[in-house]
Order: sequence, then C-alpha cells, then structure tokens
Amino acid sequence: MIPDKFEQKQELENVDITFQHIQIQQIIHAIIAGKYAWACILFISFSGRDPLRYIPEEVYNKLVRDDFPLVPTSRELTTDKK
Repeated sequence: MIPDKFEQKQELENVDITFQHIQIQQIIHAIIAGKYAWACILFISFSGRDPLRYIPEEVYNKLVRDDFPLVPTSRELTTDKK
C-alpha cells in the first residue's frame, strides 16, 4: 500500500513542462553522440530541476567537464540542417 504522503507529494510535483526547440535538439544531439548520462542531465536541467539532487556531485562534475563542449550552440544546430 502506498502511503498517503507519497501520493500527495506526487500530485504536487505534477507540473506541465515545456521545452524550447533548441533544448530538445541538445538532448537529441547528446543521445546521438552516445552521451546518455549527459542527455539525462540536460533533461533534468531543462525541466527546472537541480541535477545534483539526483546524482552525486563527483559524477555531475565529471560529466560537465567531459561533455559540456558537446552541447552545440544555436549556430551549430542551424548549420547542421544545411
């Protein structure tokens, strides 16, 4: 049986999240590059959440250090289409 407090907490966290087009492109770009953990961090960040709440700080720092240059700028995203 699920505790009542858990159900109430779930209801409070039911928020409608809208991503911008460039954010979705960044997540997809990370997935295509095989950087699934980085894609998760992007998804969490773009959802307005703090990734450090879900993963250890050491792991987060390593991913940021290794994968942050992977995030394409809007110019790179538009030139990929040509």
